[in-house]
Amino acid sequence: MANLGQRFDTSTVADSDFAPLPVGDYPVEIVASELRATKSGDGQYLWLEMVIRDGEYAGRRIWDRLNLWNANQTTVEIAQRTLKAICVAVGKPTIEDSEELHMIPFVAHARMTKSKQSGELQNAWSYKPENPDQAAPPARAAQAASAPRTTSAAPATTAPKGKPWERAKR
Repeated sequence: MANLGQRFDTSTVADSDFAPLPVGDYPVEIVASELRATKSGDGQYLWLEMVIRDGEYAGRRIWDRLNLWNANQTTVEIAQRTLKAICVAVGKPTIEDSEELHMIPFVAHARMTKSKQSGELQNAWSYKPENPDQAAPPARAAQAASAPRTTSAAPATTAPKGKPWERAKR
């Protein structure tokens, strides 16, 4: 038993609102991150906590989990693409520690999805720079500038059709 030293009155505390946010763009910054073990114990994910900086939802927190170490390679690839989008959005083409992403403004785009477990609507997030001119990471721009230029056009190729997970592996 723990004596609180005073009477706690729930009517004096605002309710938490964990309802999904409306579809749209939100100015955010990462305020905390850490590696956490998956429930199954056979992998780890990068847990990110972000805070909305401005607008109607200023101060509200959102979270994302990037399964960077997982037995399912597709899950890892999705997480890597998401981490890349965040790195590009904050102007950091390479990082060693997730703390390098903290407190740098960028944009989180909310869309709606249905939870596989509960069927309830929830937010899914994608990320982009606040300034669209930041979209190309410096490493890629430098690579393109140093690439040899040719005058002949490369032959056109057709992208494979179908869902990536249904395509035959080469």
